[in-house]
Amino acid sequence: GWERPQSLDLVGDLSDDEASTSPWVRVQLGIDVAQRSFKLADAQNNGIQYESGFRPGYEGIFEFFPMALFSPGTADGLGLRLRLTRHFIDTRLAVDELGVINIPTRQRELSIGAGYMHTLGPFEIGGMVGFESLEFILGENAIYESSSYSGFSVLGAARYNISPGVFSLGAHGEVRPGPTIGAAEQETFGVASAFGLAFGADARVTFLDHVEITGFYSMCRYSSTFDGTGVHELEAVTGSDVFQHLGARLSYIH
Repeated sequence: GWERPQSLDLVGDLSDDEASTSPWVRVQLGIDVAQRSFKLADAQNNGIQYESGFRPGYEGIFEFFPMALFSPGTADGLGLRLRLTRHFIDTRLAVDELGVINIPTRQRELSIGAGYMHTLGPFEIGGMVGFESLEFILGENAIYESSSYSGFSVLGAARYNISPGVFSLGAHGEVRPGPTIGAAEQETFGVASAFGLAFGADARVTFLDHVEITGFYSMCRYSSTFDGTGVHELEAVTGSDVFQHLGARLSYIH
């Protein structure tokens, strides 16, 4: 999701200098479990289907609010965001003639964006535009290629401060129109078109003036179509690719 840090005058007993300064940076470190469900099939329902179990990973997020630092009170909710994640997963691949095989897998995500959040009483609403990249890299196998999606994204977010400066709930929705699919898949199945949707929710507790703990869930779904001009014997195929995350983050705001 995307949200600005709470004003420090809402958090704890601070000095006058601290209370008059809006937070300008948030650093988050998180652990979570990720899972992927993938299906690719032609009109006769021939194709490939696999799932990864929930496996642990880690992520880092850096958010910077320059207006809060250089010109407080003008547009404090304007910010920049960088997010990196990495997971190590065993993919369970069901193959008719081979049964179920496990393939070592790495999942990497990168997002860079710029956004704005506006406060309306206990609510915060806003959005972000940016670039999203997701890579799902399978270990060497004779069955299927690695997957990747990258492209432009638009996100809308909202937060309700139930107890301002202490406890809040957040939610976001995201559209990823026309992401680029990896060259390996297009070589195998033909020219591709895709569309992505994502959503998520979280609960956040703030304590010790500058520290936050956030529990979160998110899901992203990519729908894709290949024209069947690749080297694989399948005719035109459609794909469904779902990624889920469940975890917690520890944040420091300043």
